[in-house]
Amino acid sequence: MKLCLTQLGIMTIIVGILMPIPVFSHSLKGAISDRDRVIKINPNDALAVLGRGLAKLALGDNNGAIADFDRVLITNPNDDLAVLCRGLAKSALGDNNGAIADFDRAIKINQNLAEAYMG
Repeated sequence: MKLCLTQLGIMTIIVGILMPIPVFSHSLKGAISDRDRVIKINPNDALAVLGRGLAKLALGDNNGAIADFDRVLITNPNDDLAVLCRGLAKSALGDNNGAIADFDRAIKINQNLAEAYMG
């Protein structure tokens, strides 16, 4: 996983914000399992899909994270956090052009999203 220090800092902030909602486990793998159960009950729970994507991103499963962020963006194309995190995952995979496009899109959605400027 190729993340710069800034991206790791952003990841820490994002995971810290969303992981407790709702988490019944203290591990990232447990968080994924928890969200899998929520998604099985309600496949349209965008927060659960987003949280699972964040956990996958933190574990280095960048392709899995991108798939989850794409799923969130199908139902809510203006989810700035999903766009930002997808950019982080693309950056970790070496897709710099895709990452920059996502960071730019996140800024267009929310100009106050400072993390996208640092991406």
